[in-house]
Amino acid sequence: MKKISYCWKNILGINYEDRPDDLTKPKLKYYFSKSFASLDELRKNTFKNNTILQIMHRDLSSIKHQMNSHKNDYGVVIKGNIRIGEQAYLREKNNKLRFGINLTMPLGNDNTKQQTIVKLGIQAKQTELDIKQFKQNLSSQVLTLNELNQIQKALTTELDYHDLYLERARAHYEMELESDIGDALTQFTNTEYKLAKNQFDFVITFEKLALLTGEMP
Repeated sequence: MKKISYCWKNILGINYEDRPDDLTKPKLKYYFSKSFASLDELRKNTFKNNTILQIMHRDLSSIKHQMNSHKNDYGVVIKGNIRIGEQAYLREKNNKLRFGINLTMPLGNDNTKQQTIVKLGIQAKQTELDIKQFKQNLSSQVLTLNELNQIQKALTTELDYHDLYLERARAHYEMELESDIGDALTQFTNTEYKLAKNQFDFVITFEKLALLTGEMP
């Protein structure tokens, strides 16, 4: 008994002796009364509002900016000079104003710069791959939510049908007519269970997307 009581307290937060006789079904009307956006719109909003995805895009832009900066850095130094006075050659130009431009360029390839560019290129490819995988994960959850929403509608209709059929079977049973009330009750209970499970899965997926996007989808 101590082991059972310990499990109840850790899982449900209550003592085994204080367990409720009846479980109260949570009110989920809020989740299913909201207007459900189209699949494309829901996916678009999820991509747009996800903070992690925004940070990943900013990181990718920063890496590409660094790559461009290194690629455009040719290491060219331009110097200008102006002289006036005597010189040992071309004496006819003595005391005349002279100016010139000197270009200083590196000899060969800058290995350090090339290594930096390659390293940044690898980082960019990895970030792009991470973004793609993260989007696939978000899309998968959006698709799951959409599927659960469609199943919710179908099961609700199915449960209404079994509810009416059960009432008919119960009426026949009370009038001592031939009745399949046992089968009707079984079908109703099975559909009710599937509906409850689907609602649970829907709410969990709904809340996960809410956390990922920072707002309710």
